[in-house]
Amino acid sequence: MKYIKRKAESTVMRFLKAFPVLGITGRGQSGKSTFLRNLLEDYKYVTFDDIRKIQLYEDDQIGFIKRYSKKVIFDDTNASKHNA
Repeated sequence: MKYIKRKAESTVMRFLKAFPVLGITGRGQSGKSTFLRNLLEDYKYVTFDDIRKIQLYEDDQIGFIKRYSKKVIFDDTNASKHNA
């Protein structure tokens, strides 16, 4: 499937220059992950769909944040399923 550029791309890039952390919210299945993965191709992508990532965080929060402290996209796509 071909990626469609969004008007918000320039805004996100401007905000990333000004702020160390940026949160993107919106309805499920609206393309947030696809948008960020295409826009920030040099960023590490960490999804909490992988239960091992949740366990790694729960076991050592400080180590987890140190490990993923630069240029990272955290995607909580279905993390709520694991907490039910």
